[in-house]
Amino acid sequence: MGEPAPRGTDLFVDAQARRLVKTFTIGTPLILVGHSASCPVVVQAAAVSPDVVGLVLVGPVTDPAARTWPRMLAQWLRSAAHEHPAEAAVLLPQYWRTGPAGMLRGMNAIRWFRTDLTLAQQTLPVEVVRGVNDRIATRDWSAHLRQVSQGTLTSVGAGGHMIPLTHPAAIVAAIERVRSSQRTSPSG
Repeated sequence: MGEPAPRGTDLFVDAQARRLVKTFTIGTPLILVGHSASCPVVVQAAAVSPDVVGLVLVGPVTDPAARTWPRMLAQWLRSAAHEHPAEAAVLLPQYWRTGPAGMLRGMNAIRWFRTDLTLAQQTLPVEVVRGVNDRIATRDWSAHLRQVSQGTLTSVGAGGHMIPLTHPAAIVAAIERVRSSQRTSPSG
């Protein structure tokens, strides 16, 4: 998730979620926000931690129809065509720091996780946010996640996969909607 993973680090979703949950202050209600490959991790963290009260999934991955390397690469290339060149100034240092081997190992571990099945077992408020030009978090996959979570789907106009960089206000709005739903729920 943007940091180097020493060789031997377990990068499967369950292990990453356990590491994330260990950072929580027990008893503090949390809204977790994931982007791309971190979406399965926050979904799994919500499945194992009662402290998670809502999720915002931005450009979520692990569509079972796109788990092969050729399919993932094709989606990435089609999405990259819609990204703004200025994003490279932010992304390239992160990719360099993470390293190609770590990125490949991470995606290899995550691509088999069934985000949809894990999400369907939860009863949290969920916001799914994607760019209309995102070919990684496709419209169909994102709509499926919205349906199984009984959440909300927002498609950001002119956005690609990197909407945290290009449309941060859409993500803030999604967080606010989840937070507001907590204040209006009978248990919130």
